[in-house]
Amino acid sequence: VRDDSLNTYGEELDDGTIDDFSVYQLLLNYCFSHPRSSLLLYPYSPVVNYINHDGKEPNAFIRWSDRKHHKSEWLNRTAEDIVDNELHPGLVLEFVAARDIHDGEEIFINYGKGWEEAWTEYENDWEPNAHYKNYIPLSTLNDQIIVLTSEEQKKRPYPDDVFISCYFNFRSEDSYPNPINYEDFETESIFHFTSDFYPCTVLSRGDLNDYIVKLKNEFVILNFPRKAIMFTNTEYSSDQFVPDMFRHEMEIPDEIFPEKWMEK
Repeated sequence: VRDDSLNTYGEELDDGTIDDFSVYQLLLNYCFSHPRSSLLLYPYSPVVNYINHDGKEPNAFIRWSDRKHHKSEWLNRTAEDIVDNELHPGLVLEFVAARDIHDGEEIFINYGKGWEEAWTEYENDWEPNAHYKNYIPLSTLNDQIIVLTSEEQKKRPYPDDVFISCYFNFRSEDSYPNPINYEDFETESIFHFTSDFYPCTVLSRGDLNDYIVKLKNEFVILNFPRKAIMFTNTEYSSDQFVPDMFRHEMEIPDEIFPEKWMEK
């Protein structure tokens, strides 16, 4: 993709126009590119996005693959030609060990000089902005043993950027009484499906498996377990949308980056 495809913009203005460019999407941090190119390459194989940076002693490096799935002829085409005419992946980068890597040892590559300079500048200049004043990570809320009821939240409200959701599988073939006894209908499999995830209101709390909640503004569910209650970010409020977060692509070394892709 082109680098400008990861731009995010401000809100729509009263005249119907869109506010100026705001920030790059978080996805940019997981892409490879080059300072002189607008082409972004996003690796979608599992695990590779967990490989971190070491600019001094990386134990791995990247190279173009010689396997059949890698279309080496693309390296001789322009970036514009590839983006405009190819709808399917055709490039393969390999992560190669630079030395013996021991069992349990973390794998590092060098993200490039430009990345490291940008990170150092960001780290040195960073200051908390207004977003962090009352910020509570979602993981902290979800680790709490107790979820406050709607009445308790009047005195101890949760942050504005979160809401409470509940897992429950409304099977279309079933008719439901109201109230519903959770234990009469539920199985553990629901925790894997977002389609079973609904905003809910916590009406009361007994022990950990004795919440009473209300889903869809209609169904009251008894004996609802704590593990089926989750805190969720409101739209566009998760960490990736926090202003001034670090954004920079990983850099492909000069010696393997195609000259025809360098249009800057």
